Amino acid sequence: MPSWHRDWCFPLDRAGENNRNPYDVVRRTVARFVGTVCITLVLEALIMIVKYSQLELAGNLYFPVGILVGASILLIGMGVFLHLSRADCTSAKD
Repeated sequence: MPSWHRDWCFPLDRAGENNRNPYDVVRRTVARFVGTVCITLVLEALIMIVKYSQLELAGNLYFPVGILVGASILLIGMGVFLHLSRADCTSAKD
């Protein structure tokens, strides 16, 4: 089995095999998911900016800017979550 498959699918198919810290698994899964969502939102906003600039619809640029602000808030929220959950991971290892 490739290593990427083991890392990505660990919470789904091998939950009881290893003695991994469950908090680490949740932190890694949430970070990957939110990171993927943020990248998707930023790319969508950039596509909308290019589309609206080609169609000369400068008044509609509020929507992609709103998406960028939302992606930024989501990324900051993920950082706060990872910072606050760090203590749980270190205390669960003991």
